[in-house]
Amino acid sequence: MLPGLFCSAVIALLAFALSGSAWAQQHGISPLVIAIVLGMLFGNTVYTATGRSLHAGLAFSQKVLLRIGVALFGLNIGFDQIAALGWSAVWLDGMVIVAVMLIGTWIGCRWFRLELDMALLTAIGSAICGAAAVLAAAPILRADNQKVAMAVATVVLFGTVAMFAYPLVYPWLGMDSHAYGIYLGSTVHEVAQVVAAGAAVSQSAAETGVIVKLIRVMMLAPTLIILSIWLNRRSAADQRTPLYVPWFVIAFIVISALNTWLPIPEPVHARLVQADLFLLAMAMGALGVDTHFGRLKTLGLKPLGLATVLFGLLFGGGLLLNKVWI
Repeated sequence: MLPGLFCSAVIALLAFALSGSAWAQQHGISPLVIAIVLGMLFGNTVYTATGRSLHAGLAFSQKVLLRIGVALFGLNIGFDQIAALGWSAVWLDGMVIVAVMLIGTWIGCRWFRLELDMALLTAIGSAICGAAAVLAAAPILRADNQKVAMAVATVVLFGTVAMFAYPLVYPWLGMDSHAYGIYLGSTVHEVAQVVAAGAAVSQSAAETGVIVKLIRVMMLAPTLIILSIWLNRRSAADQRTPLYVPWFVIAFIVISALNTWLPIPEPVHARLVQADLFLLAMAMGALGVDTHFGRLKTLGLKPLGLATVLFGLLFGGGLLLNKVWI
């Protein structure tokens, strides 16, 4: 597995280096996004001649390292963050997630005639936390790499659009910076994009937005558990298996609890968070290597259409919900 693991690690290192540039930081481009782009570039060029020797390590990165990375993602959140904003923010995030998941799945399957796994991947990426949510849901849905890559691409695209659009419309929203931060955290796709869109207005908006966003991230685990139960019940009676809750979802919850109540020294915590991001970047890079442009074409523009509808739902419907609820 060493050649493939080395390839994934090199892609991740390059992604981290590029994400540290002023342009990437200004535009909220995370190492995960850069890693999948680099992986796709490599996978559609050099990899065609070296694929056999790299396959085992890349598969390990896509499966095992991905699950470890999702579990360690719990280091980014703590249950005490709920208390910081109160239960109203929790209910707001919950309503946004439920609405986007239900409407996105229904529209994706009925209007755009997408397969269920493609519709769910796009919906969960928009509803919760972008690329990380897509990666976490992929093993449960048993989705192939092309669908995962397409879902990641759509949420990255509209998350980037949101990062520029929200500050532009802020003067006409009739919100103070605190309410604007809540609006950001409950509707924008990625944490980094929340930071960028919030900082464009004020530092307090960015800080509030990140807390609301992390509460939304915390809901990833229960969402995945509910999704597993629903998929199992949806199966034909003779195909049902005893309910299996993925171990990495349980680990995510446990690590979030430890992060809340276990006093982890700040330098150690920062290194663990960086290590987790590196593992996810390795998994994303490996996913990109195994994603071929020709196969993406077969998915067509329908996933992009669904992501467009969901962006409109988050931007407009989320604004209305914020006005009514908060």
